[in-house]
Amino acid sequence: MPDETEARTDSDAGAGGEPLSRWQRIAACALGLSSAGAGGVSVFLTTNQAGSVALLGVGAGFLIMGVNGTPIIKAKLKDYELTMAPRRHRVVEQALSEPPEEASKTLDVLQQIDPGARTDPAVRRAIGEVYQAEVHAALTRALVGTDLRVTDQRLRGKDQGFDIAIRSPSIAINVEVKHTSNSDIPLSANHVRQAYAYASRSVVPFLVVTNHRLSNNIFEEAKPVDPEGRRVQFVRWSDRQDDSALQLALNRLLKGHPSDTY
Repeated sequence: MPDETEARTDSDAGAGGEPLSRWQRIAACALGLSSAGAGGVSVFLTTNQAGSVALLGVGAGFLIMGVNGTPIIKAKLKDYELTMAPRRHRVVEQALSEPPEEASKTLDVLQQIDPGARTDPAVRRAIGEVYQAEVHAALTRALVGTDLRVTDQRLRGKDQGFDIAIRSPSIAINVEVKHTSNSDIPLSANHVRQAYAYASRSVVPFLVVTNHRLSNNIFEEAKPVDPEGRRVQFVRWSDRQDDSALQLALNRLLKGHPSDTY
């Protein structure tokens, strides 16, 4: 039976990758020790021997990284595999070529293995792009069976104040996608005011999709201009579990649309 956990370092592959910094080596050693320790304990306390072996293997991989100072290029855990290039930007390029949900998982694992990726502008841009692609896919799922089409406005090369357009011959909704690396931060009151100001200048309803926490200031801003929520909707979306909230927000805007044909 093949090993469930495999790891190759930069030196194994013969590539001249960037060595890990001191703090990255310390982090790798800490992760290695914790994983190996958990695996060792589970050998005696559980009957899941395959999982125990996997934890021990992952721990050994991180310890190798910490001791040798070379990043893992390839790691495999059961059916999950992540190929790490000598530089994190190659991983980013790989992620952007994957379907959005898979790309999101790849970038999450990259940040866990390489903490420096969390502050890398290229990685943060990629995370924002992947989030928008995930929102695009979620909107498409929500509108299956209708004549409404979802279009990414980035492809047009001109900033029109929104990121995604929802269109049919008689209906239009503009969508802004707002991503943050810290989802515990609430969407700012200023951004809420900007959304209502934009909607007041347009006949097209406006939907804001974000992973920011939504606070009560949204309802306070809405009272004088859009008390029924038919002009502007805010929805917090992180993954497929939030599809129902996205569907509800769309239904409210479509119900208030002048054509009212949905």
